Amino acid sequence: MENHKTTRDKESLFRLLTEISDDMVMQFDRNYVHLYANPASARYLGVDLEDIIGKTHAQMGYKKEDYDQWHARIKKVFDTGLPHKEVYHNTVIEKWFDWNLFPELGKDNYVISVISYTRDITELIHFQHQLQESNITKDRLFSILAHDLRGPIGSLEQMLNLFSMEELDEETREMLMDDIKVTVKSSFTLLDNLLNWARIQSGPIKMHPEKISVKSLVENTQNLLESQAEQKSLHCDVTGDESAFIFSDINSSEMILRNLVSNAIKFTPEQGQINIRWNEEGDFVKISVSDNGVGIEKEKLDKLFTLTTNTTWGTKGEKGTGLGLVLVKEFVEKNGGSIEVSSSPDKGSTFSFTLPRG
Repeated sequence: MENHKTTRDKESLFRLLTEISDDMVMQFDRNYVHLYANPASARYLGVDLEDIIGKTHAQMGYKKEDYDQWHARIKKVFDTGLPHKEVYHNTVIEKWFDWNLFPELGKDNYVISVISYTRDITELIHFQHQLQESNITKDRLFSILAHDLRGPIGSLEQMLNLFSMEELDEETREMLMDDIKVTVKSSFTLLDNLLNWARIQSGPIKMHPEKISVKSLVENTQNLLESQAEQKSLHCDVTGDESAFIFSDINSSEMILRNLVSNAIKFTPEQGQINIRWNEEGDFVKISVSDNGVGIEKEKLDKLFTLTTNTTWGTKGEKGTGLGLVLVKEFVEKNGGSIEVSSSPDKGSTFSFTLPRG
């Protein structure tokens, strides 16, 4: 009698724990009929308990290609008497689960039923993916610091040493001076982007939106990058409503446009064409920077605004890290806008972003 009472007590405790659990607990017979399911199972599946207990997956309306693989795991436990454990992606309800199958053993270790214990680990999987992306970003950032910033500074030191040599003729000195200017400018841009990136990572950045003339924003960017464009004999065409205003943070808005125009210059061959367009669209102003440069391969477009992309090179050997585009996306979104890109290899690219209308 005492053994029967102990067994009943254990069963009652098992039922109590499964009833209050947030994890799914089910029990199957050899025909894959649900002998038991706890309330959490019904909640996850979006059905009532009576729609589970006493029914197979087929009777519940699942697709055969889905429940065939579930049944294969359950059958393996019935056949071997050994537990089964795996991380399972349920595409039916788009969640990740830690799925455990345990045999319920009777006399002579005969498997009476299989108990399924399933824990939702979707948030954990997402966190792991975020952590993985964070580690990739960290490694990429260290790579930029180690190579892309150190390299230009080392080259600058060598050029300055050559420049100080008395036997250099005037033509060589002028060429070295041009190279020094380009190196200093690219290093300054990279350093500025790194500082902006560090600001974003260290905590929330406060935006100070104000009414800004789009025409003035474009003209200021043109003036700043004019010498870069002239070195490649690029033609820049500007078109837009001169009365258009945006309501945005001035510093980040300048950084956004400066990076996009600078990239267009970098990846457009000599005597190429760059167009800057803007127009009002509802509560936003859409600004586009397009070029007829080298373009971007389709498989690289999805990773364009992340630090997982590799170093790229401009048409005259200008080095790019991809950090600028990461910052562009960050600051566009912090100002309440969005960004998109269209591109084809050898046909050029168009980067379009929106900012709130002023």
